[in-house]
Amino acid sequence: MRARRSLAFASAALLGLAACQLLVGVEDEPGARRPDASSADAAEAAVETDRCVKHHPPPPPNDTSSVDADVAPLVFAIRTFRGRPRGQPLLGYDLDDRCTGDPTSLSSESPCEPPNRREPLADEDGGIDNALGTAVAGFAALSDAGDPFGAAATKNIDVGKSTNLISVFEYDGQANDGHVVAQIELAAGLLSTGCGDGGTQNGPRWDGCDTWARAPGLIPGRTGVTRQYDGYVTDGVLVIRGEEMNIGLLVGEITIYDAVLTAEVERAEGKTTLKNGIIAGRAAAVDVVSAVQYVDFDHVVVCNNPASFELARTTICRSRDLPLRRYDDGHGVACEAVSFAMGFDAEIALAGEVREMPPPPSCPPRDAGCE
Repeated sequence: MRARRSLAFASAALLGLAACQLLVGVEDEPGARRPDASSADAAEAAVETDRCVKHHPPPPPNDTSSVDADVAPLVFAIRTFRGRPRGQPLLGYDLDDRCTGDPTSLSSESPCEPPNRREPLADEDGGIDNALGTAVAGFAALSDAGDPFGAAATKNIDVGKSTNLISVFEYDGQANDGHVVAQIELAAGLLSTGCGDGGTQNGPRWDGCDTWARAPGLIPGRTGVTRQYDGYVTDGVLVIRGEEMNIGLLVGEITIYDAVLTAEVERAEGKTTLKNGIIAGRAAAVDVVSAVQYVDFDHVVVCNNPASFELARTTICRSRDLPLRRYDDGHGVACEAVSFAMGFDAEIALAGEVREMPPPPSCPPRDAGCE
């Protein structure tokens, strides 16, 4: 079963280029209703016979104990972001325990009421929820990068402008660790490279000595106002969950609700990295629009072109496919969130002093809300 979620766009002249025809719409198949389960046995039978095998992060290891050792924390800086590169499968996880729009599934109904009484958006294989990935993919035709959102976010990192720091505490270094603690901070810029030689003009060196500034209000270490999240490592895969997780992408932060972060912990030649990472969750549509408006197509930022901005806003607003909070799933509330997933890779780095975030690109004020 391939995903049946597709977004099209209305025709618009974008970025002063020749007119480009994009269709706006959603092509969905009606989903079968979940049969009523009058007992726990019936519910269990439904799960067992559901043809849609939902794609979730690995569960905690069978042995949930950790090695009692005084281990130093690992600090990683995200090196690259990935949205949905052209021609690549959609990243993400099943966020609502449903395979919306899959007629072979016993959990095919939408978790919320779609905007403007539209048909619900269908999930990808395994119930993967990532409406943002589908929406942004529609813009790929306008960018040589093929992955405009991921490319724009990575560009900020390449020039040392900003990234995210992922600190992992209490990790015993084994393939299975029943309990670790993680902390995620927005990095406000590259302070130095080469363990303090001050050479930042060429961006980070990714040799373990890049020092990144922390954004204001964040306190290093194990105490302070920065949120910390419990997690574990199963078969070399780090899994972190949080009710709210702030991630910096283009400008400022976007809050991801009911968030999950996973990554493969790799060690080679004495170096530890995070590979094939995924950050997934639910984001308010207005926050997604506010982030996407800073995507740059051929040196023109979306928010500086009225047609481009309106196309982005309309597309994302029509992509709302989940309630903002998981506990509202299946309770008839309006779809107000856009399912979200970004891929990433991260390397060992150093956390430095606090510094203000660089100013955002100049953008005229625009209404990022949905009707």
